[in-house]
Order: sequence, then structure tokens, then C-alpha cells
Amino acid sequence: MVKEAVNTEAFENEITTSIDRAIAYSEQINSGEKSATISDCTNITVRPIIGSFPKTVTINFGDGCEEVKGFIRSGSMSITISDTLRTTGTSYDVTFNNFAVEEYSITGTVSVENTSSSEVLSFSQKMDLTMTDVDGIVIEKSKTVERVWIEGSETSDITDDVFSISGYADISSTSGRAYSYSITEPLIVSYSCDIVSEGVMEITTSASDEPVIIDFGNDGCDWKIYVSQGNIEKEEINLNN
Repeated sequence: MVKEAVNTEAFENEITTSIDRAIAYSEQINSGEKSATISDCTNITVRPIIGSFPKTVTINFGDGCEEVKGFIRSGSMSITISDTLRTTGTSYDVTFNNFAVEEYSITGTVSVENTSSSEVLSFSQKMDLTMTDVDGIVIEKSKTVERVWIEGSETSDITDDVFSISGYADISSTSGRAYSYSITEPLIVSYSCDIVSEGVMEITTSASDEPVIIDFGNDGCDWKIYVSQGNIEKEEINLNN
């Protein structure tokens, strides 16, 4: 359950990074419809002419594409966006076509709205995803979060972007697991790290009155989490093992 929660969170961050990258690319195009490869294996297509909204941005990973963070993705995602990303009130919806991250095929929808104020750049994000692994185990996940852009918003380079995430999720799977988690200390995610680098999640299940606490620590991108429950001593888990 713990690794499942952490892994699905990592996959969702990969999806969000791809979306951010595609939208940033689309806004850098100066004129006309354009299709271009911005990495060795990712093709991004923008329609219609820049300046006209709504527009559709399609990200095609082909039969398998390993990008900067090391995850292999395949298939495609389509984003329909109502205005420029930084405009308060802008919304976009994402759908998937034969999309997969690593061994998980992913279907469902992502909906995002720019909820920024004059003090903070933020986005409300709702994900309803179905993830199926190679063994046929199906995970259903509904997640609602707020993403606050805390670093890198002053540049057009997404590689310096850092976000603070708060919210909650409900998960069930055909393996019989059903649980929820809430983010009790904001999760810190960045383009430069494959996993969450800081923050705390609290998992609750009907099987126990004691929540499971997942602490990502504060040592940056070290692939370690610290798990505790009730009076049980905190356990360090290396996600690379």
C-alpha cells in the first residue's frame, strides 16, 4: 500500500511535468500551427494558430520514450486549454490515448484551473485515473490538489520549477486494497527530481484506526521515505531497492 501510494504519486508528477512542458512549449511558438520534437522521442503538436483559443496541445511519446527523469512513457496525451497558462481563470483538460508510464497503462482525465491571486501563482488540479499494471491489477484513483508555484515562475525554463502540493486522494484496487490519503505537510516536487523530495502524507484505511504516516524527509532527492504507524518505530525505506 505504501509503495503503491508513493509510486502512483510519482507517475502523476510525471504526467504533470509532461503537461507543463508541452504548454510551455506551445506558448513559445510565435506563429502558425506547428509540430516539433523537443526531445529525441517526444513530439508536440499545437493547434490551431497561436493566439487563438481554445487550442489543443498533443504530446506523442510513440512506442516508448525515456525522458529526462528516466521514466519510460508511450502513447499520447491531449490538452485542451482555454487561454494562456498564467492567466487567472484559465482551465485545461487532459485525456489519454494508449498512454502508459513504465508498466502501468493509464486512462482517465485531468482537469486544472488557474486559481492565482496577486500574491501567489496557483492551480487547482483534479485527477480521475485508472492505472493497470502488467499483472492486470487495476488501481482507481481520484485526487484533488492545489499546486503552488514556489520557484521558477519568473522564467520560461521549466527545469527550475518547484511546486508545493496540498490536498487528498481516494484509492481502490482490484487487489482488495482501499484507502485514502491526505497531505498533512505540503509535498515539494521539482523538474529535477523523479520523486517527492519533501512533505508528509497520512494514509487511512478501514482496517486500522491508526493512520500510516509517510514522511519524505528533507534531504532532497534521496529516494528515501520514512514510514510509521501508531507506536511502531519509524522505518526507513529506500525506494531504489
